[in-house]
Amino acid sequence: MCIKRWSTDASKLLAGELVFSSVEIKKMKYIHHFLRPVTINGIVIILKRQANDQLPGGKHWGVNIYCDRGRLQKRPCTNTISVRDFSSLDMVMRTKPSALTSTYECIVMWTQNKTSKWLSTLAEDENMSALKDARKNAPVIQNRI
Repeated sequence: MCIKRWSTDASKLLAGELVFSSVEIKKMKYIHHFLRPVTINGIVIILKRQANDQLPGGKHWGVNIYCDRGRLQKRPCTNTISVRDFSSLDMVMRTKPSALTSTYECIVMWTQNKTSKWLSTLAEDENMSALKDARKNAPVIQNRI
């Protein structure tokens, strides 16, 4: 890969070597100030962190999607859950513009996780115990935020 080579010697990059041959770049007058080997080393480190699971030895390296179809078919194919969460957050932020972030989180999580429905299925003593624990832990959680 060009980036790994450039991390030790960026002279070819400054001469105009391209990562992808189909992409053209415009020559900049001061490109040597922006692209130094130190910068490219940082890029290599970030790319390795981001693609760690896809590189050799990562959990997604060598995964055959045709063999794993059964496992992959159980995954949601859309992001409707995330969209629902963010639309809920947007609505709460519009109706309560001066609320704290923790308030927004509580309201969205309470409605999306259907906590009141879950609490109603608990026995009376379990319900009271869960609410008591929540009241006890609330200040600790608020201090974290």
